[in-house]
Amino acid sequence: TQNSQKIDDSEEVRLILIPLLKHREEVRLILILQLKHREEVRLILIPLLKHREEVRLILIPLLKHREEVRLILIPLLKHREEVRLILIPLLKHREEVRLILILQLKHREEVHLILIPLLKHRGEVRLILIPLLKHREEVRLILILQLKHREEVRLIQIPLLKYRGEVHLILILQLKHREEVRLIQIPLLKHRGEVRLIQIPLQKHVEEVRLIQFPLRKQSLETRWVDFNLIHLLRP
Repeated sequence: TQNSQKIDDSEEVRLILIPLLKHREEVRLILILQLKHREEVRLILIPLLKHREEVRLILIPLLKHREEVRLILIPLLKHREEVRLILIPLLKHREEVRLILILQLKHREEVHLILIPLLKHRGEVRLILIPLLKHREEVRLILILQLKHREEVRLIQIPLLKYRGEVHLILILQLKHREEVRLIQIPLLKHRGEVRLIQIPLQKHVEEVRLIQFPLRKQSLETRWVDFNLIHLLRP
């Protein structure tokens, strides 16, 4: 078929591009020209993924052209594992990854699809999200999309607990979405001390905290433990 022919051709392109990698600037210029043909760029990059270090070296000089990198990554999203393999070695360049993700926030569903396969690498996800915290509204929108994957959200938020102020700012924005906050907090209850430390700065939003806690009461002993601390904290 024509599609399989394209894939065969992309293998040949890979063999051509690998020796060219010493000339990364040239490879960058080739890819930029090809961006109108994003599907073709995807077919080139997929066979290159076995050579992740090379892909990283191609993408790093492209980072000045973040919009182009975004356009490359969007068609790759059906291949999430591949995107993960590309992004992991890029994590040393977290600022660049952050800038890519910020551009992608208009495409929040795509960001969500990228982050899900990265969750096995929670430390890396934390390092990406920390600089994103200045863009709290965007982080909130990402997390809301991820609520279908509540366990994953929990795994992201646990290492973020060292950054309680930032988590607090995310949660305040989420208070309009109380059901979503509840869904996040239920799996966090095993980490009750951490939940309490997040909730302390939420005291100014007593009514919102009450509305969150009310549906949580069905969660029995763990919730009562948290409620006890909150009652103590919220007393005038």
